[in-house]
Amino acid sequence: MVFAWDSTQRLADAGFVDVFRARYPDPVTHPGTTWPSDNAAVDDTAALTFAPTVDERDRIDYVFADPGVRVEGVGIVGPRGSIVRSQRVDEPHTDDFALVTDCWPSDHKAVLASFDLGQASATRD
Repeated sequence: MVFAWDSTQRLADAGFVDVFRARYPDPVTHPGTTWPSDNAAVDDTAALTFAPTVDERDRIDYVFADPGVRVEGVGIVGPRGSIVRSQRVDEPHTDDFALVTDCWPSDHKAVLASFDLGQASATRD
């Protein structure tokens, strides 16, 4: 299901670009799932999710930028695992991950983007 949130829609309407989706336009091969993130330090997986009986995985963390800024890289930071129906699962997709194997302190993963601020680009990468 696709839902246009007011906050992200306003950024897009103002001309900013979701750098993850610009780099990885196919949400099937690169969903960019950031929530709910697995946290191995929490014994009760139901505590890591809002609706423990459904698959509520979503991409709710973003980096937006001016389309003229050159994006060097973008990916997900955090554990590969997510919570699906109160079960820990490894994400099988091909998202670019900076894996964190230590305790992850959040129910979200992060989106990390690097930019070349010394060189503007008129085209998106």
